[in-house]
Amino acid sequence: MQDILYHLHSLLPLRDAARAACVSHVFLNSWRCPNLCFSMEALRLKAHSDKTSRDFTKTVDHILKRHSGIGMKTFQLTMYGCYNIHSCHLDSWLHFALTSGIEQLILVTNSMRSKYNFPLSLLSGKSGNSSIRYLRLSFCTLGPTVRLEFFRSLKKLHLYYVIISGDELGCLLLYSVALEQLELAHCKELVCLEIRYPVPCCSSAV
Repeated sequence: MQDILYHLHSLLPLRDAARAACVSHVFLNSWRCPNLCFSMEALRLKAHSDKTSRDFTKTVDHILKRHSGIGMKTFQLTMYGCYNIHSCHLDSWLHFALTSGIEQLILVTNSMRSKYNFPLSLLSGKSGNSSIRYLRLSFCTLGPTVRLEFFRSLKKLHLYYVIISGDELGCLLLYSVALEQLELAHCKELVCLEIRYPVPCCSSAV
């Protein structure tokens, strides 16, 4: 019965699910779900306005402040049509996700007028996360690379419209000893790629 209730709760729009969790102990438990996926559709926001960015930021901040992060496996931010998300908010949200032991991170930031510089430093320090198996980044800048033990557990890496040089990606792949799948699309700065260490079972699409 409880599994059915959890499933019904998962079908609610994110805002309604949060409200239900505030009034029901059963739904509060299911609110501690293994996935957090934020998008315009999930939050029922209309695109292409300054108010959209403010509402998106306010809602995500509100939810994350009340979420323990315990048991979370997937963290996804997809912000099509939302153009004024400040990088400081994204840094904060990613810090929360990367210190919660997540296994999958999906970040689509074409919502920003300028390319977002993905904070690789979060992955290399004491707060870094070594459990991520799947990383998907779109419309951002990646680099310069640092020593990343984080990538030793990475199995899938998908980069779309990401600004990264061949040297930087080669350095990143050097630590990706468990990598099984690599997908690259529209990474225009990537002219030449030299992998200095063999990556087992690696397939790519450019």
